[in-house]
Amino acid sequence: MRRLFMAIVTMVFVQTNMYAQSSDELSKQFIKLKKGLTEASTSKQMKDAAKQLDTFLSHICIGRSDGDSHNTIPFLSCRYDHTPLTTPAILRCGTTADTIQFQDGKWYITKALSADMEIDLVCVENSEGLKGKQILKTMGVMRKKHAFQLGEELADKKGSLFYVKDENLYYAAIESKKIPAFSILSNSEVINYASCLKAILKASGIEASYDEIIKQYLNTTIDEKFIPTKDNSNAIDGRKVVTTFVPQTKVEATEIVNELLKERFIIAIDKSGNVGLLTAIALTGENDYKPVHVRMRLPTMAKDEQRVQMSWRDFCNRMVTLVKVNIY
Repeated sequence: MRRLFMAIVTMVFVQTNMYAQSSDELSKQFIKLKKGLTEASTSKQMKDAAKQLDTFLSHICIGRSDGDSHNTIPFLSCRYDHTPLTTPAILRCGTTADTIQFQDGKWYITKALSADMEIDLVCVENSEGLKGKQILKTMGVMRKKHAFQLGEELADKKGSLFYVKDENLYYAAIESKKIPAFSILSNSEVINYASCLKAILKASGIEASYDEIIKQYLNTTIDEKFIPTKDNSNAIDGRKVVTTFVPQTKVEATEIVNELLKERFIIAIDKSGNVGLLTAIALTGENDYKPVHVRMRLPTMAKDEQRVQMSWRDFCNRMVTLVKVNIY
């Protein structure tokens, strides 16, 4: 009875310490637990290490970020109860495997995720201490028990093409009601570029001033005549915003389709310096992705030029660059 009582007290004490530890301390503890298992020299050491690791893993949960909208990059979260963990993991799909990294509990989704994928947090295949059938068996049991199946709720959320019967065309597009109105209409390239960024930020749930965007983010002024055309990575309203310039020669219709299916806005800049939001692309088929025309919104003062449709050929001839916007 005394042994049972002491065991309960010890477990409560250990769990209390776990809850009290910081994210950094828990992350280091996770590393030590995995290392202790692979470096075990006796059967008893291995069993004890496996039990501790099993207890730790039972507290870890993985989920997907809520409220992903437009150009916000979604992420998977990894937590010990409510505390974020920094740890590597292996993303498996059939016979393929990729190493991913949860940084302070977040792994920003940089590759397509399907429901049949799983995440292996044990992740010690390359450990030098991994020897013997008993350890391999223990690791296999541990991995099977604690591997996270992504499932539909964690897999990529992607829209689908819609068919317009009168035109006999398929569209990847952002609904008109989801496209924010431009705050300022002008003939200034810098202001119009900032207006496009502001509209994307607003659609993604971020309110930013023109001063923040032009002066602090773009590091320019409204008196400049040309848009800064270098990739930019900085903070706006406390969020990291990354703008990547893609030259027209590297633009493919498939990439535009995939972005628009996720309701992600793209900025387009033509040879005359006109700046607009690329909001739709029309295709001849549902699977061949052969483009016919595109539609854009331009923050220009001329009302009849604010909504533009042009053929894919004209678009490719007139566009200088597209700008992808990622918000973290």
